[in-house]
Amino acid sequence: MRIDLIHTLRLPNRDRQWLTLLATSCVLWACADQSALVVQEPYVGDAPFPNLRPQFVLPEAGLGAVSNNGSDSVTLLDLNSQMVIGSAPVGLDPVANDGPHHIALDRAQGAAYIALAYPAPTTAPGPHAAHGGSQRPGYVQKLALEDLRPLGEVQIETNPGDIVLSEDGSRLVVSHFDLLRAERETELLKQRADLAVLNPAELEAGGATPVFIKTCVAPHGVALSRPSGDTAFVACYGEDALAVVDLTRPDSEPKLVSLGPGGGPANPIFGPYAAVLSPDATTLAVSSTQSKDVRFFDVASGAFTSVVIPTPGAPYFAAWTADSRTVLVPTQSPDALVVADVSTGKIQTVRTFNEDECQLPHEAVWGDESSVYLVCEGDHQNPSVVLVLDASTLDVVTSLPVGVYPDRLALDSVWVSWPLGSRSHARARRRPSMFRPSSAGKTGSRTARRLLTAFRAPRATRPRTATRRASCRAGTSAARQRAAHSGVDRKTTYCGPSMIAGGSFKVPPPIGRGTSPQLSTSMPGC
Repeated sequence: MRIDLIHTLRLPNRDRQWLTLLATSCVLWACADQSALVVQEPYVGDAPFPNLRPQFVLPEAGLGAVSNNGSDSVTLLDLNSQMVIGSAPVGLDPVANDGPHHIALDRAQGAAYIALAYPAPTTAPGPHAAHGGSQRPGYVQKLALEDLRPLGEVQIETNPGDIVLSEDGSRLVVSHFDLLRAERETELLKQRADLAVLNPAELEAGGATPVFIKTCVAPHGVALSRPSGDTAFVACYGEDALAVVDLTRPDSEPKLVSLGPGGGPANPIFGPYAAVLSPDATTLAVSSTQSKDVRFFDVASGAFTSVVIPTPGAPYFAAWTADSRTVLVPTQSPDALVVADVSTGKIQTVRTFNEDECQLPHEAVWGDESSVYLVCEGDHQNPSVVLVLDASTLDVVTSLPVGVYPDRLALDSVWVSWPLGSRSHARARRRPSMFRPSSAGKTGSRTARRLLTAFRAPRATRPRTATRRASCRAGTSAARQRAAHSGVDRKTTYCGPSMIAGGSFKVPPPIGRGTSPQLSTSMPGC
């Protein structure tokens, strides 16, 4: 007797139909020719996710790398031929601005390191108008120089500022310019931000663990001792001090050397922003954007010297000549490059720039014996430039187009290192004409001569008359017009309150009579 199993189960009609279909499929599969089965071999074609980044042809020497804060990119330069090699996007966020702020270059390892600062949420103009006010943790990325692809990254703290690599490539240090923390907290220890110290070799392996060292309020510019970077010199914007940090002893307390009395946490009088070590590693040039001057820190004595260079505008990252006897200081409002003698503090040349040449100079870099490079922030909205200047005349040789808001030019150290006693070093010691005032006392353009005259220290017998103060005010009219056009505070001019009030530049220039600027998260040019 035949038994109909499907009907015996007494299943609903719909379920019986599905069961009948399944049984039929199994019978057909069993009767099929098994030789028709196809076994897929492993895929050996083109990469499913190809690397579409451009491959750069790098020069053997003379490589420069520029971080473009506003366009999330890095631009590579061939400084021998004074040409742009190319640019590529960087960062982690494919949509929002990562804000790459400063870059360090390790040519021996074929790598570059950038700090992603992430701009604060703001409606103010510019993608990075409130540097120091972000609430998003920053990152350090390691990039391959051949195509700028990421090799590794590690998270650090909010608002990374400067990033520097030791001369031997063994230590990477990042400061945190955290103005938001300085304003939010009330206790000094909580207001202070950290240095992040990393081993660059561990970044690519993915096992990098930063060592954080509590340093000071709003630390920014960092310079490392040579060659291994055992000591970090940090410009402490929020405490009017230079921090000396022993990186070999992370638990030790940094030594803070004050620039002068009067300032306090979150209420700086001087506002030290940049620190650059001289080629002979004996002196640091410390640029203060609030007091608008450059001071010099003697490494051996651990103290500041008596030399103070008042600058026409807010000074930023200075360049040293190879003989360590002269500094070239970029200033903003007015946009200029100040050349001064380190031993005397005497200003020798002031080279001013119009808007078509360079807006908001951020960093000067001494290249070979014939070139000076000037990184121009621009208007923070459109692509800007790096100027190549003739070292003897400061004339513009060429203008290299880069991205939006460039803020650092890192050079191939092999190209710029001049051993003492070499031909290049000997030529550098014979100072070109721009480092010597002419016999007639005329240097550069009419505006430059006016700036230079205004900033010569007044003689003891010279009366501080209203006429002199009026001429100083008249000399700033062009600067004020440019400041108004660029949205910078009109008070940020080269005369400053101390000159208008008839003060002397033999003492640190005060910000005003009984007043001091408040810490601002929208400081221009951060």
